[in-house]
Amino acid sequence: MQLPEPEEPKSDKPQPSRSVDLRALGISKAQAAELRWRLQCFAEDWDDPAMDIYDDYDNALKALKGDGE
Repeated sequence: MQLPEPEEPKSDKPQPSRSVDLRALGISKAQAAELRWRLQCFAEDWDDPAMDIYDDYDNALKALKGDGE
């Protein structure tokens, strides 16, 4: 299956500074391009500013439960 080249994100929203070394996970450039292509249908929702609440979800949940360390 021939996949189109991945497009750069169209959002003006800064991307999170967290990055994942895909090569260290055994994911090739071609596999990463396919993954991006498969997930592009979620990009609009994922990049929505309302989703920022989930950026630090685990820590926020701990704080609500009083489990802060």
